[in-house]
Amino acid sequence: MVSRYAGFREAITIVERIPNDVSRPFYLPRLAMDSLTKVLPNFTTKVENRDLGTSIVDPPHTAMMREEEFDGLEVS
Repeated sequence: MVSRYAGFREAITIVERIPNDVSRPFYLPRLAMDSLTKVLPNFTTKVENRDLGTSIVDPPHTAMMREEEFDGLEVS
C-alpha cells in the first residue's frame, strides 16, 4: 500500500551566508488515500472520509490562496 504525505506549504525566508535554523518541528500528515478527492473549482466538491465518519463540502470558487484559485488541489 502506498502512503502519501501532505505537501509542505509555508513561506520560509532563507538568508544567504548564515545558518537558517528553524527550531520547531515540521509535521506532514499522512493523507487518507481512500478519501482523496480532487477539488474542481467550478463545482461543489464533497469529500467523505468513511473511516472517520466525517465529510466536508467545498463550494465553487472557494479554494483560494490570496486572490487565485487552487488548480489541482486534492483534499483527504
